[in-house]
Amino acid sequence: MLNQTAWTALAQGNVTITFYASDLAGNEASESVTVIKSVPSGLDPGMIVTIVVVSIVGGVAVISVVYIFMKKRITPT
Repeated sequence: MLNQTAWTALAQGNVTITFYASDLAGNEASESVTVIKSVPSGLDPGMIVTIVVVSIVGGVAVISVVYIFMKKRITPT
């Protein structure tokens, strides 16, 4: 089992994990595995632009609907 505190303390990049085993007959073996530790850096700049554009378009749509609704309500029939 990996210790979460030790894993968190490791820098990003290649991390070598070595597994050890022994049996009752006294045989011992080890095997190493290299993994790449990477932590997401946050929101992608493209995602931020998308959020801003969708927010602006949504705001304009809401204002347009309210304007049309109010104009129809005020116009005498």
